[in-house]
Amino acid sequence: MTNNDLIIYDEISKIYADAVVGEMQNEVKRDMKAYNIELGTWGTNTHDYKQCIELYAASRGWLQEGCDEMAIIDTSEKEF
Repeated sequence: MTNNDLIIYDEISKIYADAVVGEMQNEVKRDMKAYNIELGTWGTNTHDYKQCIELYAASRGWLQEGCDEMAIIDTSEKEF
């Protein structure tokens, strides 16, 4: 394999990248499960997995009214 072949392979790999489960994702899942077990909603017939996610997200303040995807926040007039 030539150097150009490696570069092409690397670029193609970036285009068709696979999702990778990272430590943060695993930690959030563990915390969500622990929260729902404590709440009594994990593994019951009354709450499905999506509802458990919504309860957890709401408890962490991650839900925004009227927004079900990532929101873009205008910070041009804010000082940090």
